[in-house]
Amino acid sequence: MMYKYLIICVSLLLFVSCGKNEIIPTTQPVTSGSFYVSTNGDDANDGLSQSTPLKTIQLALNKVEPGNTVYVKAWEYLDQKITFPKSWEEGKYISLEWYTKTPGDVTTVKDFNHLSAHDTSLMPLIKWSDRTKDTWILIESKNYIKIKNIQITEYKVGMKVSSGNNNIFENILMSKFWDVNAKYDGRGVYMIGTSSNNLLQDVTVVNSAAEGFFILWDKNILDSVRVYSNDNSTGVKSATDYYVVLRGATNSIVRNSYIERVWDLDHNGHGFTIKWDNEGNLIHNNLSRNLNNGWFVARHRGTKNNIFRDNEVIWGSIGIMARDGANYNTFENIKITGARDSVVFLDSTEDGGKRSGGKYNLFKNIEINDTGRVVFSFNGNTYADTISVGNVFDNITIKWAPHLLEAAHISEWNTLQNSSIEDVEKYISFRKGIDESDFEFMIKDTSKKNTWF
Repeated sequence: MMYKYLIICVSLLLFVSCGKNEIIPTTQPVTSGSFYVSTNGDDANDGLSQSTPLKTIQLALNKVEPGNTVYVKAWEYLDQKITFPKSWEEGKYISLEWYTKTPGDVTTVKDFNHLSAHDTSLMPLIKWSDRTKDTWILIESKNYIKIKNIQITEYKVGMKVSSGNNNIFENILMSKFWDVNAKYDGRGVYMIGTSSNNLLQDVTVVNSAAEGFFILWDKNILDSVRVYSNDNSTGVKSATDYYVVLRGATNSIVRNSYIERVWDLDHNGHGFTIKWDNEGNLIHNNLSRNLNNGWFVARHRGTKNNIFRDNEVIWGSIGIMARDGANYNTFENIKITGARDSVVFLDSTEDGGKRSGGKYNLFKNIEINDTGRVVFSFNGNTYADTISVGNVFDNITIKWAPHLLEAAHISEWNTLQNSSIEDVEKYISFRKGIDESDFEFMIKDTSKKNTWF
């Protein structure tokens, strides 16, 4: 009897009440496994096959159910913005995937860089007409979404995720996100709110002026991401400020990644940076080239118990930086070549003027070559009465530098041990009124060769 009752209700052409609080629409959503989109499609089509594709990506997304895939054929799509109207279920991702001729035929491109031109025959290109406004894709409180094989250019923000969880972004090339005349503008990937357990893999950002990757919250993974900046058209406004930054993050991972400040840009650029309240994050097996405001940075009192491991830095002003009270972080198995200052402690007004540089951080198995100015800088950038305390340098190999130490703020119980020093001209340079009574730096069980102190 119940089945007959439902059949009668569904057969009506208008909405009909079929019992208390029960409304059955005349048109049910399509639940096919795949939808197709093409520039030569038609939004009047059903989108269920390559021969009947839709024209608009958003329309396809409005039709999908958990477990469905939207396939978008390679070419150039102009002025399309995307949101996800539904949230999905564990094990049933909604996938947005691009292809050239046959779904699944795009392979991961590993060598995107600042010279890569957008190629619409390789992957679809989504392009906006005004890069000073709008976000290409917005994922707001939505989960289990997978996006892969796409090129994005000339938006204000490439991808914004607000309180989205368990999403996957793979094989994406993004470029030109900024108003070049604004003071701080343009983001490649902007992840905020309570976004957690997201994976970004093989995602490249080129010339995103404010930030390449801004990641907030917990347990996110950045794997094989790349950031390049080479636009100096409006100086510090157009050149990238932060390349990869974790802010307020816990137990997140950045690994196998590469960032480069190409040429001598007006903006010095911040490298792999952890700032404000962060704990338990891992920065592993990354390479930074030509960044001047710190290649690997732990910043602020709330940044503690993070690990920077198996990384390499090449050229630029500052190699490793612990600042504004960053404490109990570990930097290990790192190679630094050609930094002006290889390891820097400093304080600024950002942390409430607490007069704290770096505290109780461990630097272990660090290879430092060809330093331009000083190996260990206790910098007096803001306050001479800043104090850095209890930092340990263990098994550090130092080859060539004009100075071993710069003393421009107070040092207590900082120790270099089990290390080697070779071809270092001078021991220490005092600045900002600091003298020997303010500066305690112990050297233990360390060999010296061709040094002048």
